[in-house]
Amino acid sequence: MKFLTILSITLMFATGAFGQTRDPLGEEAFYDLDKSRSHNMIRSGKVDSIIATYNPHAEGGPAYEYHLNYEFVVKLLGKQKGTEIFEIPAEYFSPQFMEELRETGYYESPQFKLEYLYVESTTTMNGLYYEDCDRVRFYDFKESETSMDFASVLVGNDRSWGRGSIEDLEIKAHIYYGVPAIGAVKLDITGKSNGRGIFAGADLR
Repeated sequence: MKFLTILSITLMFATGAFGQTRDPLGEEAFYDLDKSRSHNMIRSGKVDSIIATYNPHAEGGPAYEYHLNYEFVVKLLGKQKGTEIFEIPAEYFSPQFMEELRETGYYESPQFKLEYLYVESTTTMNGLYYEDCDRVRFYDFKESETSMDFASVLVGNDRSWGRGSIEDLEIKAHIYYGVPAIGAVKLDITGKSNGRGIFAGADLR
């Protein structure tokens, strides 16, 4: 579910970069799909995210396991459910993380790479305004079987698309201090499957 990972992703890293170091275990955030920013096969959808477990022995150092539980209504297929799971390095939740990312512009973990883009204010679908968000890009995700499953959901399980891995997968997110779990206010996921573009966008509920 690399694609969802992204979406979910995308969804994960925002809060921990500010304030005192905290233990985010158990934090949740909920997102609604924005149809105007999503593949036309998806009629509606939501993503519920939670930081589910702590793994002190993860590859690359201690990390938190982040779950993205998604539910989409897909054209011709109806309701589709699943869970995307990935690891977020514990250091992300240190008070220095986002400050250092703003300065260096780049971060790399065993699971993905992260690029700092710029500061941008944004308004969600429900009308909430978030000033001076940190706009970041997650990319170069580690391959996973779940990524292929999630992609098949996004393209309506059209076999002509195949079930190969997602190429050029990336997640762009608006990160805002105080938002639980990963701290993402908006998530935009893009990628390619057999040369065809797939994409989805979601806003904090």
